[in-house]
Amino acid sequence: METHNIFFLLALLVPLSIDAFVLSAALGMAGMPKKDQLRTSGVLAVFEGGMPLVGALIGHGIGSSIGNIGGYAAGIVIGAAGIFMLMPETEGKEEKNVKLL
Repeated sequence: METHNIFFLLALLVPLSIDAFVLSAALGMAGMPKKDQLRTSGVLAVFEGGMPLVGALIGHGIGSSIGNIGGYAAGIVIGAAGIFMLMPETEGKEEKNVKLL
């Protein structure tokens, strides 16, 4: 494995690991029963480990299907999201826009 791939994986995995650790530590300090702590920590571990794998598989599928225009498609999606967030709206619609994103 190339060095830049290792650094890329570490940049993704370390924050996920810290996130799971902080949540588990907070559950431990909250005074939950041991059974609930173990069950909740197990669910966190499954999702923290599984979601990056699911995302990589979906991303690989989408990336191989759109091929060379992937960079342009990403730019369009990010630009559209930015424009959508900058549009002036009333206060009541702001929560609705956040839910849509």
